Amino acid sequence: MKQDPQGGGTNADGSINTLYCSYCYQNGEFTFNGTVSEFQEFCRQKMVEGGHSKFMAWLFTCGMKRLKRWKNKGSSMQDCGCSDGCCTPQKKNSPWKKWFFIAIVLAAAAIVAVKLASKESATPEKCCDKPETCCP
Repeated sequence: MKQDPQGGGTNADGSINTLYCSYCYQNGEFTFNGTVSEFQEFCRQKMVEGGHSKFMAWLFTCGMKRLKRWKNKGSSMQDCGCSDGCCTPQKKNSPWKKWFFIAIVLAAAAIVAVKLASKESATPEKCCDKPETCCP
């Protein structure tokens, strides 16, 4: 809560709550009603408006679903209290993993292409001072 000007949110009795910030938790209630995805997007927009890059905004908000408020709540912040598991998060394939893999493959392909191009352009004159000893 170092960045919070009020040092944390407020409980229903007016005491400071150090688990949640004053932007998220006031008078014992959360200020945002919606899903974790909606809250992440809301925070990203506010961060970009405040001067952060889109990447930094994404980076700071990508871990929100692991916070106590959202953990084991599924996509909604309200836990219905059922016993059939409708509030437990469903495993999904994370889209960033696919894009990360594609980026790695493209980077590797670019490295190979540069190495092949440099081999083709290498002539004995450019290899070394004595081409007969060091260049094929």
